[in-house]
Amino acid sequence: MEPEPPPGAPWDLPWRDCPVALVDLETTGPDPFRDEVIEVAVLRVERGVTVDALESLVRSDRPMDPVAQGMHGLVTEALARAPTMVELLPRVESLLEGAVPVVHGASLDRPLLDRCLVAAGRPPRMEHLLDTAVLARRAFHARSYSLAKLCRALGLGAFRWHRAGEDARALKRLLGRVAAALLPASARDLWEVRVGQRGAVRVRSHLAHTLASLVTSGQPAELALRRPGSGPVSLRARVLSWEAPYALLEPPGGRVVSVRGDRILRIEALGPPTE
Repeated sequence: MEPEPPPGAPWDLPWRDCPVALVDLETTGPDPFRDEVIEVAVLRVERGVTVDALESLVRSDRPMDPVAQGMHGLVTEALARAPTMVELLPRVESLLEGAVPVVHGASLDRPLLDRCLVAAGRPPRMEHLLDTAVLARRAFHARSYSLAKLCRALGLGAFRWHRAGEDARALKRLLGRVAAALLPASARDLWEVRVGQRGAVRVRSHLAHTLASLVTSGQPAELALRRPGSGPVSLRARVLSWEAPYALLEPPGGRVVSVRGDRILRIEALGPPTE
């Protein structure tokens, strides 16, 4: 359905063979436990290419919330001849099969889609997903992390916002940009990204393993770091010690600094050990 992305594109990453399913829903309102789906889009992406897709209006008799209607502009009359969500679920499931679901802001789409599946006697599908709102909050410093404002700030293109198909296509571009910023070793590596979590700090296991290896090898590395309230910065340093969640870093000719592991976006070893 799309040309293969060129080498070096954001999707040209170690985990690119893992299929993802980009999901966006438009709804009658903001309550995932009472409102209903009125538009659904699922894009199945393999190796960076959209290989299959569903975009459809969805028939619903539930009254529209005025705020939601003002955002997507859909009216009840336009949905009268659309299929129901129950009729569309087999197609949705086929696109999700074996893929990692990706949404932007899981608090609405995840419970609402799983509610539809369970009501139809099917198993939930959205337990383990990637949320680009969380990933973007870790990777970028922005004034707003809404899909529209974030895509505008990152220069990802113009879209007709709050329509499921367009939002899903924007989501694909955002996921590619996030992956380029975080250099994940796997989809699970991205799933381990946490922002604002309570309790113990969670550090991506891939980064923890890399930090431990750099302590042993003595190799210098280039690290991308992001502290609260600022954009990513690069730092060349040796990793003197790693005791989760903190790493001690020694820049060339600089003072030793302590960095919390979840603030590290990516690490790249630079060469032989330094003396």
